[in-house]
Parts: sequence; structure tokens; C-alpha cells
Amino acid sequence: AYRRNIRVIGLERVDVWILKGRKETLRKVKEILSSVENSLTLTTTENGSILFFKLFNKCLDRLIERNVKLTVNLSPGRRNHNVVRELRYVCQVRCLPHIPPILFLNGDGRKVLLSYRIPDDYSLNSDEDIGLFSESKVFTDFLSIMFSFTVLKPRKLRERSVN
Repeated sequence: AYRRNIRVIGLERVDVWILKGRKETLRKVKEILSSVENSLTLTTTENGSILFFKLFNKCLDRLIERNVKLTVNLSPGRRNHNVVRELRYVCQVRCLPHIPPILFLNGDGRKVLLSYRIPDDYSLNSDEDIGLFSESKVFTDFLSIMFSFTVLKPRKLRERSVN
């Protein structure tokens, strides 16, 4: 009866994992990268893009060889202009002026990772990072929609609210 009522009401229980520390987050990132089949969206800061490219450039090369559609949203800056240039050769890159200190990954629309990162911390052993991970398509869609409205399109939202 309980499961039947959940479906009628429209509730769905999903697993959301809490990731504590940078090592755990990076381990999960590698797991997502190795399992992606069709598409991957990455959003991160200037410093986050440097660390990501340094650690996972070989994984990105394998994704490109497998014809996975890559989309990278990042904050451009002096320190990551080489990363931006390299990525533009192999995937769609969107430069955004203000991204909070996060790492957002959406793999195939079914795996999502959202992690808060300590700004300007390149250490692989930072215990301050915390993140969420889920393999729920519904939760992935929800976070992607919320993320696109709050981070990727904030100017358009402000323009709408003014008019």
C-alpha cells in the first residue's frame, strides 16, 4: 500500500550520496568519466578547470575518441587560458564570467555530481570539499535545471524580472 500511495502522490525516493573531502570527490569524478557513453557536461571555475584538466585530460581524450559529446562551462582567466584553448579544439566551451566555487558534472543525464570546492586550493587532499552524487535521472534533471537557471543564465533571469 505504501509504494502504491507514493506513485499516486508522485513521490519518488532516490539515493543521494554525500561526498566528503576532495579525494572522495575526485574518485567519483573518475568513476563518472569512465562510465559516460553519450554526453558529459562540466561546469567549474578558473582554478577548477586547471585542476580538472591536469588530473583528467587522458580521460577526456578517451571520451573524445569514443565520440562522447563534451560541453564545458568555465570561468576564463589568466591562469586557465591554455586549458580553454586546448578544450576548444575538442569540445564545446562556454566561458561564463561568474561561477561559484563548484564542480558540476552531468554524465549522460543520469549521473550527477555537485561539489563545493574551497577557492584557490589546488591540493588533492583538501578535507573541506563537500559534494552530492546521485544516479537518479529525476534528481539529475532537477539539479541540471536549477543549476542552469542560477549559474548559467542569471543575466537573462534578471532581465526578465526587470521588464
